[in-house]
Amino acid sequence: MDGYFILRECVLRCVRMYKNSTGESIRHGFYNNILRNAIETPDGTFLHSKHTHDYKEYKDKNGEFYMVDGGNMYFRGSVNNIPAKSMHLTFRSKINLINNYVRLPLPISLTDPIIYLVNASYEELEKSCFYLRNEIEKHELLRYNGMLNIELAMIIMREIRHRKLV
Repeated sequence: MDGYFILRECVLRCVRMYKNSTGESIRHGFYNNILRNAIETPDGTFLHSKHTHDYKEYKDKNGEFYMVDGGNMYFRGSVNNIPAKSMHLTFRSKINLINNYVRLPLPISLTDPIIYLVNASYEELEKSCFYLRNEIEKHELLRYNGMLNIELAMIIMREIRHRKLV
């Protein structure tokens, strides 16, 4: 898979640049990052904080108030007698959970379907590798769908290794 190796070189170059400019490892920051900050209340309501200070609150059927806040920057939630189910995802989450959540970063028109990593074909993964390489080289570390392009590149590369395509 040519796209994988081209993207890998680009990511390694960015990691070296970041380490040289800050003196710390880029991986330390990335692998603590939040992909999804969400809870499910006892009555099944899904609360998802999508960005910093995106406070979500809900009064459950049991009469308790549930809240989530922080988006992709920090976890903040309510403490209740009947606890909510955590639906948080971080880079340390299991790969199959991440793959069901992460969308491929292909240039999408309004008529194209959204492709999740778990359903991506070999060709779509290859296209994503080339697309991300171009985005990283053009704009360095811009955000895509709440995460850095380089973080998304690392997730896609992990999926390619997991499927044993390289």
